Amino acid sequence: MKIAVVLFSVSVGVMSLFFLILADVGAESNPFAHFAGFALGFVIPGLVALFLDSEKPLQRSSYIVVISAVLVLASVAWLLL
Repeated sequence: MKIAVVLFSVSVGVMSLFFLILADVGAESNPFAHFAGFALGFVIPGLVALFLDSEKPLQRSSYIVVISAVLVLASVAWLLL
């Protein structure tokens, strides 16, 4: 677990610096939205693992709702901006 936390911290730090550099350049795309997608890449597998490990039907349905909401909101949010 400690190794995963260190690797996650290093990758977030490197990606943060990369996207901050892009923000200063003035690129046409939103680098912070891409960073949020990068972060969701770490969150979604954890939620799926929790879903697969849960035994109670209420917990399973709540994980389905959260995973679906995160994926749907992230995939259509660019339409609203």
